[in-house]
Amino acid sequence: MYVTTAKPGFVNLYDNADPRQPKFLQAIPAAPGAHHSVLSPDERYLFVQNSLLNLEGMSDGSITVIDLTKGGKVLGSIDTLKTAGFNPNCIMLLPNHFRPADLRANQSLK
Repeated sequence: MYVTTAKPGFVNLYDNADPRQPKFLQAIPAAPGAHHSVLSPDERYLFVQNSLLNLEGMSDGSITVIDLTKGGKVLGSIDTLKTAGFNPNCIMLLPNHFRPADLRANQSLK
């Protein structure tokens, strides 16, 4: 189980084999505002959105990339939005069947 804490910004890993008594495994540093997270389809990478409602001290604006197969090693951060002065709002991965070209073709039919 992955639980984020916004301040100072961590992802806490738990073994929830016994859901009544989850066992804390480790805390992985993310950035201030760690909030939403998504797993890659192969469950190797965890992407953590580091912004919580633009609250002071909890709104880094980056996305932390964690390799779960390497013991929770932080690979780095995606700073595209942060560099532009924005914050991610709700991170999600698109399904494999999403095709932007298909979307454009469907829009032109309307």
